[in-house]
Amino acid sequence: MKTAASILSILIVSLFLGCVKNAIEPVEPTPTNTNTIADENITYNKTIKPIIDQNCGGCHHPQTLNILPYLTNYEEVKFEAENGTLVSTIFDANPRLMPPSNPLLNKEKELITKWINLNYPK
Repeated sequence: MKTAASILSILIVSLFLGCVKNAIEPVEPTPTNTNTIADENITYNKTIKPIIDQNCGGCHHPQTLNILPYLTNYEEVKFEAENGTLVSTIFDANPRLMPPSNPLLNKEKELITKWINLNYPK
């Protein structure tokens, strides 16, 4: 019995010693993002429509799942952006995070935010 207790104690000590934090600090990658879009190039047709069509059009379209609000054209998307619904559903999950199965990438959210802040260029 003493032998079993000794072996168990050695195993527990070994387990804790194996969990010691690595002394090598991770190196932060240097930002090399040269793929930024200038504000004057952010428009609904060039930038926002492809994001909406790819991520929202499968449900928010009268010919697919027919779920309101429709996001099929500039006026509909602008209306949802102006009343805050667009931002609340892609950032705040209010009332529910959209798109539900695959949230937008941070870059896509950033582009939508810039488009709104630029006063919805068409």
